[in-house]
Amino acid sequence: MSRVPSRRTIANLPQTSETWQIAVAKLRTWIVSADGRPTRPSAIFVFDPYEGIIIYTELVEPARIPDGVADVLLKGMRKPLPGGGSPRRPAAIVVSPDLAAPIASALAPYELEVTIYEGQPPEEFTELIRDLEAHLRDDEAEHPGLLSVKGATPELVGGLFAAAAGFYRAAPWVQLTNSHVLAVRHPAEPKPRFASVMGNGGVQYGLATFLNWSDVEQMFGSVDHPMEAIPEAGGHTLFFDTADIVPFDDLDAMEQHGWEVAAEDAYPIPIIYERDSARRPELIDLLWYEAALRAIPEFVRDHLKLDASGDFAPAEAAIEVDTHAGPVKVDVKYPAGKLPLEAYPVHDVDWADFEDEGEEEDEIPVLDRRAMESMMAQALGAPRSGTGISS
Repeated sequence: MSRVPSRRTIANLPQTSETWQIAVAKLRTWIVSADGRPTRPSAIFVFDPYEGIIIYTELVEPARIPDGVADVLLKGMRKPLPGGGSPRRPAAIVVSPDLAAPIASALAPYELEVTIYEGQPPEEFTELIRDLEAHLRDDEAEHPGLLSVKGATPELVGGLFAAAAGFYRAAPWVQLTNSHVLAVRHPAEPKPRFASVMGNGGVQYGLATFLNWSDVEQMFGSVDHPMEAIPEAGGHTLFFDTADIVPFDDLDAMEQHGWEVAAEDAYPIPIIYERDSARRPELIDLLWYEAALRAIPEFVRDHLKLDASGDFAPAEAAIEVDTHAGPVKVDVKYPAGKLPLEAYPVHDVDWADFEDEGEEEDEIPVLDRRAMESMMAQALGAPRSGTGISS
């Protein structure tokens, strides 16, 4: 990164009759910040809209806006990019209204005699940004946000985010393991869905859901590879992860609507996984998640009690929860059905990614929470890239 030029250097530059435009865009891509965290950078462009040339551009971290804008402008005057012309001062610059005052203050000591106008960049600038973002993503397609779901509204998705934040803070995975399967019925559906809370093993946090009990048995049954456990209709899951896994449409909508997130690694991502792709849930799925995420922690807290065997005693309750559309009564039951875990042939599964080193090949491994959660994470959780989410 070049240094900001001195006052004398800038003041001695020849002045032209040009009017330059300054535009800032928060890019839909990720860089690693100085503290090692993924960060969405902003791109600052200085360009001549009349001649169609870029004079200077630089990627900066969001914390450098707006101070960094004036720095980039001064660098562009002192040393334009190749094709941006010779060093010079423009007669005027056009900036968005929110940047006019900070830039005027930053330029005042230089006495450049540059007039500042307020205005928005031309439509062609948006196309330029989209091209840049596509280049930074290696032309990989963007994943659609939750508002792309037919019938979804900002209020519904905001309610889902708030419910997920409450669920995350309640941490029901402290009490529940993957094998504690609950039946949860939303009043909009005639039959319950089946929910397994992920997180007790510390691998993947969230909620795996199943539309049919046979899908639950398939997940806990004998498979040669975790992906074989994905139901034919797709594996429904809502998992928590960091912002760089969230579609940019959702991140932008979060900023616009103020949706709630419990922690930096607690962004809720509802998704349906198939064998070779992934897609967004439907409207009824979002409604179910909003209600279930509120009902399950209350059910665990108020209705699940340990019996003499050390397991939870059977329980069921109709729990009224608040949603974006008003109160909803959710039916919750435990256990949802009988899982023959003692008959689960763990040794038939390829546990290469999960088992401890040094385990004897002829030894039947013990079913443990981390191994089961690892399998569920592979089958229903999100890969770090290449999800291929479709709307």
